[in-house]
Amino acid sequence: MGGAVIELGYAQPWEPEPEPPPRWPPRPPTWLVPALVAAVTLLTLGAAATPRQWDPVLSQRDQNTSLHFGADDTAYLTTQRIRSGRLQAYRPGRAGALWTANFPGGYPVPVLDADPTLLTMTVYDPAPDGQATGNAVQGRDPRTGHMLWTRPGTGLLGIGADVAVVTDRQEGGGAVPGPATFDRLGLDPGADVVVLDPVDGSVISTRRAAAPDWPAGRIEAVDRRTGRSRWTRTVAPDVLIGTEEVPAGRAPRVVELALDGRLRLSDPATGETRHETRLGLVGRPLHVSVTGGVVVVHQQPPAGEPRVSVAYDLATGTTSWSQDTQTTSFCGERYRCASEPGTLTVTDLASGSVRFRGRSDLFMVNGDRLIVSWEAILPRPAGTQVYDLRTGRRSQDYRGWFLASFEDGASLLVQQTSGGTLLVSTVAHASGRVTMVGRATGWIGTASCTRGVRYAGCVGPSGVRIWRLPRET
Repeated sequence: MGGAVIELGYAQPWEPEPEPPPRWPPRPPTWLVPALVAAVTLLTLGAAATPRQWDPVLSQRDQNTSLHFGADDTAYLTTQRIRSGRLQAYRPGRAGALWTANFPGGYPVPVLDADPTLLTMTVYDPAPDGQATGNAVQGRDPRTGHMLWTRPGTGLLGIGADVAVVTDRQEGGGAVPGPATFDRLGLDPGADVVVLDPVDGSVISTRRAAAPDWPAGRIEAVDRRTGRSRWTRTVAPDVLIGTEEVPAGRAPRVVELALDGRLRLSDPATGETRHETRLGLVGRPLHVSVTGGVVVVHQQPPAGEPRVSVAYDLATGTTSWSQDTQTTSFCGERYRCASEPGTLTVTDLASGSVRFRGRSDLFMVNGDRLIVSWEAILPRPAGTQVYDLRTGRRSQDYRGWFLASFEDGASLLVQQTSGGTLLVSTVAHASGRVTMVGRATGWIGTASCTRGVRYAGCVGPSGVRIWRLPRET
C-alpha cells in the first residue's frame, strides 16, 4: 500500500513560563473595603446610641433648679425665676418633659411620699415683704400636672397616707400672724413695757403690755385625692403650732403649745386628741418640736436672760435637760444638734450628754451614725467622716469627698476635679463601700444631690444631671 510518509523529529523539551513576582502591597479583595466601611459605621452608631457608663441619662442647663424623685422615679424639676417658678416632670432616660406647670408669682416645692399617685406641694409667695400672704398648698395629678385642689394663704404642716394638714398661721407657712410674729415685733402678750425718762434715762413706770388683737389661726386636714375638708380647728393667737418629726412612712401628729404650757398632740386624719400634758415652761415659748418621746421648746426667759432650749419628757411633762443656744435642731429620734459656723455639737436627747463636738460644714444623722463633711477650701481638701455616736469613735474617713446627699442606707459623695469634672459616688452606710455612680464635665459650683430608687441626680449652677444607679447600689 503506497502513501506519503511523515517523519516526526524529536522536539525540544517544553519549559513552563515562570510565574510573575508577587504584588506588594497585595491588592485587597473587592469586597473588603465596603465591609470595613459598614463595620465602622455600625460601631459609630452604636457608640452614639449607648451612653458611656457614667454619663448622665438626663441633662438640663437651667440654673436655680431643685430636684425631687417620686416613689416611681419620676423626676420633678423646680426652676425659680424672678418672682415666678416652673415645675416639670420627667422620666429619666426619655426625651422631653411629661408635663410643665408654670407658677406666675409663686415658687412650687413638691412634697413626695411613698404613693406615686399623689402629688402635694407648697407654692411659696416670692414677694419681698416675707409675710407669706401669697403662700398656698396644692394637690396636682402627677400624670398630667393638672391642679386638683388648692388652699390659698396656708402652709403645709405635714402629710399622712391620704390627708394634708395645712394652717394659715405664719409659723407654719400661712398668712395669719402668730407667736413668732409677736416675738419679731416685740408685741408678745404679757411682755413688760418699760417707760424711761427722756432726760436722765430713769425708769418712770413698768406695765404689762396688752395682748395684740391678732386673728385666731386655723388648722385644716384636706383629703389629698378630692380636696375635701376632713376636719378643721380654730387656734388661739398665742398658741404655737407645729408637727411631730417621725420616720418616713409614719404620719406626724399635729402639735399645739399654749403659753401656760398645755401641750396637745392630735391625729392628722381625724383631728382627735391623742395625747395631752402640761410642760413647766421657763419663759415665753417661741418654737416647739416633738420627736422620739421628747418635746423641745425654744424659750425666751424673763428679764432679758439668754434664750434656752428645754427638753421635756412627752409622757410626763417633766424637764429632761436645758441648753443655752439658739441654733439647735433634732437630728434623728435620739439626738439634738447645735450647729455654729464650722462647728457641730451633738447631744443625747435623753441624758443631755455631749456625744460629738467637732468641725463640720454639713452633717447628717441616721440612727446612731453621724456623718460630718466639709468642702474644699485651699489649702484644705474636702473630707467626709463617719462616727458612731454610741462610742464617739470614727469608723470611716473619705478624704477628698464631700457629702452631697444623705438617704436611708446610703449617701452620695461628690468630688470636683481641677478640670471641672464632677464625680459622684454612693457610699453604703453599713459596709462603707464606695461605688462610682456618674460624672459631669464642665461642672461649676457646689453640687446638691439626691437619689431615687434606680436613679441619682445633682443640681447646681451648671443645671441638673441625672444618672442611672449601678445594680449593686
